[in-house]
Amino acid sequence: PGGGPSRYAVMGRYVLSPTIFRHLKSSAAGAGDEIQLTDALKVLAKDEPLWGVLYEGERFDCGTIENWLKATLGMALEREDLRDIVFCELKRLGVLGGGDGAAVSEDGNVRSS
Repeated sequence: PGGGPSRYAVMGRYVLSPTIFRHLKSSAAGAGDEIQLTDALKVLAKDEPLWGVLYEGERFDCGTIENWLKATLGMALEREDLRDIVFCELKRLGVLGGGDGAAVSEDGNVRSS
C-alpha cells in the first residue's frame, strides 16, 4: 500500500465472494478498454479481506510463444517421467547429438546448422 511498483505478481487463480460481481459491474473500462479484475479487487479489498500466497519458486511469463515454450520445456525437464521423452524427441529432430537441423548453443540459444 502506498508504494509501487512491487515485485509481486498476481497469478490467475482466485476464490472470490459473489460481491466481486457487483464491483465488476460498476467498474469503468481499464487497460485495453476492458473491465479489469484487478481494479474490482482493489474496491473489494475495502469491503472484505483478500488473501494471497507468497510463492518463492520460479515464475514463467507465458505471454509469448517463446516464453510459453521455455516454460513447458523447463517443467518437462524437471519431471523424471518426461525428461527422457523430451531428450529423445530433441535427438530425433537432430537438435541434440549431432545430425542435421538446429542446435542449441552453450548460451541456450537455438541456431541453424
